[in-house]
Amino acid sequence: MKEIYVHFIAERLDVKAWQVENCVDLFEEGDTIPFISRYRKERTGGLADVEVAQIRHWTDVFTEMEKRKATILSTIEAQGGLTPDLREAVETCVNSTQLEDLYLPFRPKRRTRATAAREAGLEPLADKLFGEKVADPVREAQAFVNESVPSAEAALGGARDILAERFSETARVRETLRGIFRSCRLVSKATKAASQAPDALKYKSYFNYVEPLQRIAPHRLLAILRAREEGFLTVRIDADAGRCTKKLYYDHCQENGYPGPRQAEQ
Repeated sequence: MKEIYVHFIAERLDVKAWQVENCVDLFEEGDTIPFISRYRKERTGGLADVEVAQIRHWTDVFTEMEKRKATILSTIEAQGGLTPDLREAVETCVNSTQLEDLYLPFRPKRRTRATAAREAGLEPLADKLFGEKVADPVREAQAFVNESVPSAEAALGGARDILAERFSETARVRETLRGIFRSCRLVSKATKAASQAPDALKYKSYFNYVEPLQRIAPHRLLAILRAREEGFLTVRIDADAGRCTKKLYYDHCQENGYPGPRQAEQ
């Protein structure tokens, strides 16, 4: 097992790296969890069966992750997009969500509006808009009007589609926004239909409800979402849109080497 995984498991479970390495070796030798915890204490440092089971769990997780990494690297390389930095990021990743974020821009996807915009030649316009190199966006967009792009407004719309997809596929942006949303609250309120439907009374406790996303129990979330589907609740997350937009912009600038607003003004 790679050293990065060993150290992750050791830190996660608050054990020594050598204990993890020895357990992995014993697993590879075919020993079971009960056998290891009872008869191989000298090699595990006296780990209990629960601790050995946790190491087994993470060993399986990272074994599958290595297979996934191999697929991701080969796919990206075949597309000609595998840079040394990206390879290192993939190879040193220990989080499956972050791994998939790295792969997202290269994952085969269905046709999108951004795809059509790129085919219409609007990516240079998107780059200029994002880099704030355009004093008059409408005037700049006029240069991109053609048979596929009937107007400046259509050109700007296509450029926005490209930027939106670019943002959504940037690993740093996605992780930043996850961090913001982890501190947000879920808010639900009763609809007009709820006051007229006897069936809605079973959701009465959620008619004016607020709870941090990190603390909401699965059964409560399922009930709220079910009530929303039945038309009895409106549900939103109270994220600060301005904060999200600011973080998104600056993180994407940093990721891709674009100037930030202050830099662009100079």
